[in-house]
Amino acid sequence: MNKQQNIQKPSGAPADFIPARESPVVIWFFKWYTWFLCKRRFEGVFLQQDHAVDRNQSVLFVLNHHSWWDGLIPLLLNEFVFRQRARAIMEDKQMRQFPFFSRIGAMSVNRVNPRSALYTLTLASQWLRESGTSLYLYPEGKITNPALPIEIESGFLRISQQAPGSLLIPVALFISHRKSSKPALFIRTGKPCSPTGITTKEKTESIAYEMNKLLDQVRHDSLSDHHGYKRLV
Repeated sequence: MNKQQNIQKPSGAPADFIPARESPVVIWFFKWYTWFLCKRRFEGVFLQQDHAVDRNQSVLFVLNHHSWWDGLIPLLLNEFVFRQRARAIMEDKQMRQFPFFSRIGAMSVNRVNPRSALYTLTLASQWLRESGTSLYLYPEGKITNPALPIEIESGFLRISQQAPGSLLIPVALFISHRKSSKPALFIRTGKPCSPTGITTKEKTESIAYEMNKLLDQVRHDSLSDHHGYKRLV
């Protein structure tokens, strides 16, 4: 989602791995294409930030995954708000279906191949060791039912642990259909949080709890006068 930076990669990249190959021209095009898509599709895109992100800080953003639109949200947030050197992790099947995601900063993960998945997680943590970088990750692993509680996989823990200087920030995405003929998209970035507990399961559940709590707040916010939110689109 920004100009590609040369960083040392772990050796032995799996054959099925799709790297991020950022193109400034493609990023510029999709920045505005995404903006116009949102303008056409939504009554508005509204953002609230519970924490002011320093551009020089490295950040792991973890987002809920409830719609196709989620794949474009990182580009919208980074290009219009955070302006960091950003990348995202996307399932390899989706990247083969939509190869342009590689050109705007996404790298693939194969969730059924442990060796390939480990390569992606190692590369992601290496990326976050650089200042001013960010990584967008959907730890649910797939599009899920928005009516159900968020349940997440534990891979993000490896990234966070191997990039100890980075912040872990939950992001809640919610599409509301209540107040207009067009839906409204609400985005709220939470405060930095740290996994708590002893076991991997406990640590994973602690972050899922933070993500669910933030999403519940956004659902409530969507019914109010949007106080604290600014219009992004």
